[in-house]
Amino acid sequence: MAGIQIGGIMSGLDTNALVEQMTKQANVSVDRLKGQLSYKEVEFGVYSSVNDMMTDMSGSLLSLKLESTYLTKKVNSTNSAVATATATTDASIGSHSIKVNKLAKNSEAVSSYTKVGIVTAGANVTKITGNATESLEGKHTVTVSVTGASKYLSTDVFEVQNVGSVKKQAGSTFSNVDANGNLTADVSGQLTFAYTDSDGNAQSVTINGTFGTTGQDINTVSTNIQDTLNTALNSAMGTNNVQYAAFRADFNSTGSTWNFSMYETTIANHNITFSGTDAGTLRNEIGFSESTSPSVSTSTKINKYHLANTASDLQNKLASSTAGLIPGATITQSATITTGTFVFAQDASLKVSAATYSTYVSDTVTAGTLNLTAVGLNNAGFSVAANSTLNGSFTINGVSITISDYTKLSVNDLLGMINSSGAGVTASYDSTSKKITLQSNTSGAQSITFGDYTDTSSIFKLLKLDTTSNTIYTKGSTAGNISTTSPLTGAGLTTYPYSGTFTINGVSIYVDATKDTIQTVLDKVNKSGAGVTMTYDTSSDKVLLKSNSVNPITVGAATDTSNILAAFNLTNNATTTKTIGQEGTRAAFVVNGTTYVRDTNVVSDVISGVTFTLNSESNETTTIDISVDPSKGVKAFASFIQNYNKLMDKLNVPEKDDNEDDYTTYLADSDKESMSESDVADYQEKYELYNGYDVVRRSSELRYLKTNIRTSFFEERSGINSKINDMSDLGIKVAGAGDLTKEVYGYMVTISTDYDEIVAALEENSTFMNALQNNPKDVYTFFSNSSDLDVDDATSAKEAAAMQKTIKNETGWARYFDTYVLKTYTDSISGIIGNKLGTNGTLMSFMNNLDTKISNQEDRVQQQLERYWAQFTAMEKAIANAQSQSSALGSVTSSK
Repeated sequence: MAGIQIGGIMSGLDTNALVEQMTKQANVSVDRLKGQLSYKEVEFGVYSSVNDMMTDMSGSLLSLKLESTYLTKKVNSTNSAVATATATTDASIGSHSIKVNKLAKNSEAVSSYTKVGIVTAGANVTKITGNATESLEGKHTVTVSVTGASKYLSTDVFEVQNVGSVKKQAGSTFSNVDANGNLTADVSGQLTFAYTDSDGNAQSVTINGTFGTTGQDINTVSTNIQDTLNTALNSAMGTNNVQYAAFRADFNSTGSTWNFSMYETTIANHNITFSGTDAGTLRNEIGFSESTSPSVSTSTKINKYHLANTASDLQNKLASSTAGLIPGATITQSATITTGTFVFAQDASLKVSAATYSTYVSDTVTAGTLNLTAVGLNNAGFSVAANSTLNGSFTINGVSITISDYTKLSVNDLLGMINSSGAGVTASYDSTSKKITLQSNTSGAQSITFGDYTDTSSIFKLLKLDTTSNTIYTKGSTAGNISTTSPLTGAGLTTYPYSGTFTINGVSIYVDATKDTIQTVLDKVNKSGAGVTMTYDTSSDKVLLKSNSVNPITVGAATDTSNILAAFNLTNNATTTKTIGQEGTRAAFVVNGTTYVRDTNVVSDVISGVTFTLNSESNETTTIDISVDPSKGVKAFASFIQNYNKLMDKLNVPEKDDNEDDYTTYLADSDKESMSESDVADYQEKYELYNGYDVVRRSSELRYLKTNIRTSFFEERSGINSKINDMSDLGIKVAGAGDLTKEVYGYMVTISTDYDEIVAALEENSTFMNALQNNPKDVYTFFSNSSDLDVDDATSAKEAAAMQKTIKNETGWARYFDTYVLKTYTDSISGIIGNKLGTNGTLMSFMNNLDTKISNQEDRVQQQLERYWAQFTAMEKAIANAQSQSSALGSVTSSK
């Protein structure tokens, strides 16, 4: 209606009220149609909800068709620290014993070929270069002095790094040597050494040969014995370039005597000793006779001596490639060597220089003199009074140390306790500064931590290492200063790198030293087919190669043109193929009494369907139990039952309530005018609820659905030939079985739609749980079986019909329920409900028709309204004209 209509001005009639009343009467038919549409919308919502519920049921049936739902195995290990396992659905139920004798370990190698570099020049020595023939690392302090006999003596104090301390076994005096340390007789024969291998087994190796000849320096003997012994031990233990022992010739300047000493790193702890009665007299000759026990001590230093009549002779001895200061290295002097001191580093880092150690230095611990040997810390003279609070535990680097009675400990005892605790530090006292020092046993940026919340001893306060004291912490530094992002030629490598090819495990790799960086070299190696992973450790300044297998790692080839592997200290000869590092070991284990050897700790070819993971070696037998895991079956079936019961809940509408009719009528706009917003919302909610109930009560499809779905639930699957033919064989019943007032609702398992409640009810169902645990394959077949028949193979309609019947009988319950029950309702084309909801379905078509009728009727009402206003307007105009004419006549009459 266009514009504002105002009537009744001339006629005096309430035209607006009349038109409104007539319009309301005309809208009765529109509201009736809208009421029909509103009811259909509720009906559409009910059917859509039911269809969605059945779709959810169909989705939950998927898990019931899967083999993994029933045949998944649960694996338990009696000692998971030793071995664990996983099992596929094919694994048999049972127990298996496993004993892990040896774990597999991939081969690996680290930069180990040591180079030397001058740190502090002195005694006219300005430079030291080259590869050392031994792999011990540390700092050499060499002092050249003149002895009382006017001889030149070189004393090399080698502070060994990264191996903890060294155990020294000193032999008795060696007699076949002159005053200058030159041999007076050949040194040859056979030596046998006992040792403990990495598995803790007692072993031995024998070496023999001529280790020195008359006139050679005594250090020739120690070097040759050292090299021959380490070669034998590396071969026996499957390693390469590992230094298990060091030999040195010790000089006693007081008596001008010499003796041999053997050093072993305590971190390896292979307990290397002379053993047996060897042929000949070599063992006795070098001072380690069977009847005499060597002198044993522990230190962090190894000494080496050279003695000569003149500085020139000493210089020649130090330069010897076998018996010299550093065999394999070259010494450069500005002039003939003289008295003085020089310092150089020997290590396998990429940048050779002297590494430092992290240290904690305490505050001054005494005002007087500290007595290191007095029994009782209370008698030592500490500034802080010693008392019973010292008893208890204290922690260094996470290692707990306990003081039982401080009155029975000397300061030396306390320092010894710390040093032998395994905390990775060495504690010492400086009588000059009167301070305690704790130094990390490993060079580089190693941290030292004090204390733990479980500590009960106040020892740190006594030693002035507590937080209230003025302690000094110095962080250690690595030996190198390497850039991983600069070109190799500018990365800071001790050995200048060249472009070309290098070889790892027979695979050739190219490097451009002017463009590639350490990182790009790592990337190239790791992406190659060499079967190794190469990494760079910034804290140790070394390169690590880890093989992808137990096979040994080889480097170098005659055709190689780059020396990058030598620059990385992985080899001392880039053009010679050699095996490096620790060769991998194969796993050795016993399963069910049979011994197996494998290259990996993850083993899947011993027991069908079972994969063992070996975690640690043990003398004890571990049991692996394999059983069915029923939890998946319970959860899958509970999910289906939850959706099933939700559908039953939807279809179980209550009987009609007397108050329902008050809310089932469509609420027209005109009805809402006299109602509040809350009243309208309440009415609409009840309107949809009660009309929804009405739809379910009236719907023959939904009544049939409820009956059909309950009947189909217990459909017998006789064609499967399983021990389980229907749901009752699984112990599944209608909820409330035996109580008709409950059975009528049609819920399954329990009268609930709560998932957890349904799971709990199933777990309490012994028949169901026993079937899942003891007959999982039968349960799987019952739910998921598929027929081998194909209707397309039928040669006639009769045969196809018979075949289809057989297929239906042989179809597992979950497949049957999904295909022959749910999809007959939900299919969008042929489904009883799905078809209603489609674009061209009966419900949608009916609603579209109503929409059209409502639109047409509203147009007619609008047109009728406009006619009413046109008629009233015409009437008003006629009355106005009549009144105008009457006024005119009156004027004429009065004028006469």
